[in-house]
Amino acid sequence: MPKPLKTFIVVLLFGLVCFAAPRGLEAVLGQHRIWIPVLYQYLVGGVVFALGIWLILAKGSCVPGRGDDRLWLAMLVIGFFMYLGMHLGWTYIALAT
Repeated sequence: MPKPLKTFIVVLLFGLVCFAAPRGLEAVLGQHRIWIPVLYQYLVGGVVFALGIWLILAKGSCVPGRGDDRLWLAMLVIGFFMYLGMHLGWTYIALAT
C-alpha cells in the first residue's frame, strides 16, 4: 500500500473517531452531559499526546538517559496529568455549587 494512501486512511480514521467520540459519550452518559467536553478533550487529546510522546521517543529526539531529557519528559507527562486533575476538580466544584 502506498504511503500517501496509508496516511490518508489513518487521518480519515482519526477524523471519524473524533466525530463519533462525543456522540458515543453522549449515548453512554445520558443526562450527565457536562462531563462530555472534559472526557472528549482528555481522551482524544490524550491519544494525540501519547502519539506525540511516542514519536519523539521513537525518533530519538528525547532520550531519557541523556542529559535533561528525562526531566523534560517527566515534566510533559506530569503537566498533562496535573492539568487533567485541575480541570476535573474545577468541573466537579462547578457542579457541586
